Amino acid sequence: MNLWSWPQMMEANRMPEKILLNEHEENDGSLIVVESEKDIPFLVKRTFWIYNTPENAVRAEHACRNSDFLFVCLSGRVKITLDNGRTERSYVLDRPSQGILVPRMTWMKTEKFSEDAILLVLASEKYDPMQYCSDYKIFLKEIDKI
Repeated sequence: MNLWSWPQMMEANRMPEKILLNEHEENDGSLIVVESEKDIPFLVKRTFWIYNTPENAVRAEHACRNSDFLFVCLSGRVKITLDNGRTERSYVLDRPSQGILVPRMTWMKTEKFSEDAILLVLASEKYDPMQYCSDYKIFLKEIDKI
């Protein structure tokens, strides 16, 4: 697993990175452990999950100015499109042992949720609505300043 250092996470226009999480399979089930500042390059200050999402729903469509994220699809499947202002990439998460590290100021869009999808999101900062940019044109202007 190639993890970024904290200063690298804050670099402008850094692309998200798909990672494999440490999975432990045993006779009585599987276990995945994610430790802050070890398996992911930030201290987790907020955790949330998204579920019961209609397959045709599009969520997020914003960027966060101050928070880095780890997305993990615990169940089912979800498509995540990420844009750093220069490059756009789409990922399909469909295993709980894979995740996507998303640096701050990355435009995020989630869609094509399977009926059983549960998307876990770990964030480096507490929620602050003033830190979210929901206008793509403003996002592009702000990303040029970084």
